[in-house]
Amino acid sequence: MKVSNRFRFEERLIQNDKNLAFKIRNLVRASYPLDKQKKWNLVLYDEIHLNLNNTKIINNGFDQNRLFLGISRQLTKQISLECGYMMNYINNNNQADRINHIPLAQLMIKF
Repeated sequence: MKVSNRFRFEERLIQNDKNLAFKIRNLVRASYPLDKQKKWNLVLYDEIHLNLNNTKIINNGFDQNRLFLGISRQLTKQISLECGYMMNYINNNNQADRINHIPLAQLMIKF
């Protein structure tokens, strides 16, 4: 099994808002090989988004969570295809929270 972590810091300009919005995103990913050549893998990842400041439109704190479960196929050394299901939970501060159910296909390219 292969486990990885990706951390991002984002600086964003929001339409109709004069202030910059800052966000951190942390993704933890696990990949489990389904064959000896490791061409087919079971993939699970979770990515949490946190707003770091208040702006006119954005409130600080928890923003959203993306949870993915799927299958990955290694096509070449640099290219793989992932297909599966993503649940995207979105915290709408002044409205009802939202959950999106997304069938997802991603082409991953390593440079």
